Amino acid sequence: MEAVLAIKNFPFLDVYHGDFRFGTCVEDVERGRMEGINREPWQTDNSIGDWSWKKGQKYISLKIFVDQLIDIVSKNGNLLMNIPLRADGSLDQESVELLKGMGQWLKVNGEGIYGTRPYTIFGEGPTMVKGGQYAAMTELTANDFRFTTKGDTVFAFICGQPKGEVKIRQFNLLNYHTIQSINMLGVKDALKFSQEKDGTVVQMPESLPSKNAVCLKIVPKIDF
Repeated sequence: MEAVLAIKNFPFLDVYHGDFRFGTCVEDVERGRMEGINREPWQTDNSIGDWSWKKGQKYISLKIFVDQLIDIVSKNGNLLMNIPLRADGSLDQESVELLKGMGQWLKVNGEGIYGTRPYTIFGEGPTMVKGGQYAAMTELTANDFRFTTKGDTVFAFICGQPKGEVKIRQFNLLNYHTIQSINMLGVKDALKFSQEKDGTVVQMPESLPSKNAVCLKIVPKIDF
């Protein structure tokens, strides 16, 4: 059996929340996140609502749920999400629908999440996501991108419902390989694209495979 110890980094609270040291355990950021890629794997523990079940409580939206996961994974983190249970151990209908929505999204886009590692930068775009404990998640848009990698393949999440042409400035001719192909997870045919000096322009399909965010699978042409 293998285990991982996660400790919160609250130096201003009691000893049970302030014992985190790099190299000894996984840093846990309660209801928050890192502002950038962390040098070591880390974790967010959060909840879709309150920590315990309460009648009539309001849960987060599926959009915020998806945005949190993408942003955290792109920064070398993991998301541990609490689902409040009733006294008899059952789930209410709202939480069931939220979990089904996330499951459907991961069924299409999970390749860009599971078993991935951070890219050289976590993303680009206009939306600023505040780091730290208890930092509320800002909703991302179709102009915000988050990146993950698996081998030589880069996954670029477009955090909204893009239309027409999308430009990703990170993958320009100066700081990235020549691109061999770009596919959108959940779409059969490869997408049309052009790699330019100030970025890569990708033509979006007429119909998107998932709501809230889509994922591009970018395969570079590696010359040896």
